[in-house]
Amino acid sequence: MLEDLNQQIDCLHDIFSLINSDSEKYMLALEIFENELNNEIKADSEQRFQRLLRDEIHPFLQGKLEVKSSSEVKAKIKDYFALVFNQTDLFYSNRKSLDDSITLVNRKLADVLDEAQIKAQQIFPHYYERFKSDGVEHNLYTGQNIAPDLHYHSKIVHKLRYWQLKTVCNMEIEFRNFKKRSPD
Repeated sequence: MLEDLNQQIDCLHDIFSLINSDSEKYMLALEIFENELNNEIKADSEQRFQRLLRDEIHPFLQGKLEVKSSSEVKAKIKDYFALVFNQTDLFYSNRKSLDDSITLVNRKLADVLDEAQIKAQQIFPHYYERFKSDGVEHNLYTGQNIAPDLHYHSKIVHKLRYWQLKTVCNMEIEFRNFKKRSPD
């Protein structure tokens, strides 16, 4: 996130240094945000930066595309807008890479969990629920009521807990292997 924001600020600095006139207030605002991001980031820094982009900077740049501006300025502005993610008005390449990596990890861990769960059903039939939050989570519901024809005892609970511990350890191993294979 920080890399994307700094890259966006640098790109805007380049554009505004070419425009020169009418852009001093934007240059100052960008310097303030750059200082805040790299030294004393606040909880609402990104939202305030988005607001500045949406309400002031982007309309200003769009206006520069419509009036007589040098071809170099227009090209830089077009290149800038090509990098902007429309839904957020922010650069998104580094964050997208992170989001994609998290999605891949979650899929892999969900597969490991679903595969291992088949073995857990052999210990004792149970209700299994896997759900995604910011990671992969699961619940097991077991007991005599789920399989009334089978004898349920405390040893089954211990076996299921052991299965759960082994599965979580295997998931951790898969995650570490994924980290080794993926670029920083």
